[in-house]
Amino acid sequence: FFRLRSKEEPLTLAGTEDKAGMITGMLLIIAFSSLSCLDLFMAEKRLSAAERANGFYSTVPYFVCKVLFDYVPLRIVPVAMLASVVYFPMGLRQDIGGPFLWFVAIAVLFSCMVCGMCLAVGMVAPSFGAAALFSALLILWDATFGGLMINASTIPPGFRPFKFISPFYFAFESLMINELDGLSCTIEPLNSAGISDNEPIPIPCRQFLFYLGLNPKYFDRDVALLAAWVVGMLIIAGVLLAVFVRHRR
Repeated sequence: FFRLRSKEEPLTLAGTEDKAGMITGMLLIIAFSSLSCLDLFMAEKRLSAAERANGFYSTVPYFVCKVLFDYVPLRIVPVAMLASVVYFPMGLRQDIGGPFLWFVAIAVLFSCMVCGMCLAVGMVAPSFGAAALFSALLILWDATFGGLMINASTIPPGFRPFKFISPFYFAFESLMINELDGLSCTIEPLNSAGISDNEPIPIPCRQFLFYLGLNPKYFDRDVALLAAWVVGMLIIAGVLLAVFVRHRR
């Protein structure tokens, strides 16, 4: 995906599809790299349970310190660097300020949410292998409802709740809106032989977003819910730590 589009080259419908694939690929890389957070508590479950049972420290300070010293150096900083490094070489939107900063912020929020989800799984899993397997399956399941593999507007009613608990859906929709909303792309009509024989037709990129089942007016909602789920998943993980990781004599 290196240099999807130069500044002088008009954005085409194929280019918008490339952007959607690139964003999904980056989210998958971030999500699977988040599996490394499982070792944060798994390696010392028994020790921490015994120390908390004997009054060395309580659950909340222990959990907050562990999360703080994992999220900042291993989640926030690396993901922000990754997003910053890939953004400009891929030829993404280069408006001054806004789109780039939102791209980095959404990528960081997505990483933190997936890490919180993996931590919650690790609290109840009996072993590291089981936690890694279930977390990987959960990531793939959530990616299915992200918006690219399945059109978000055609998801059956019984499965729509999974869309609203999927970090991929909130991140993908907000990143696509951040990248395409307000731009125009061109589509080249093809004849029966698959050859373009007409002038390119300009269309608003919003039409492509609607085609994917994404709605530009939900950008603020998606970012807010992504941030809320980061906090929510950490609270869930902390509660599971207090309930399930206990010292048994």
